[in-house]
Amino acid sequence: MERVILSLHVASCTIQAGIYHLMMANAMRHLDALPNIVMYVDAGHGGTLGWDDNRRAAANFIFQAYEIAQRPRQLRGFATNVLNYNSW
Repeated sequence: MERVILSLHVASCTIQAGIYHLMMANAMRHLDALPNIVMYVDAGHGGTLGWDDNRRAAANFIFQAYEIAQRPRQLRGFATNVLNYNSW
């Protein structure tokens, strides 16, 4: 079974992905402008990242938001298994 990151094969999810990139980039840009801020991006959980065919897609998806945000200096890394926590 082929797994697709964030259901991007569904039209409404594709629209939401674009909105996600813009809003995430906006948040990163605004936070990056503040002093004493350290950011970590929620990168997903094992249900999304636990498959070989999803890891590269997930990394590219997050990198696109980072690029749109003009590579914020205060971004330090990623946190996983934050939302929709699972035991894997």
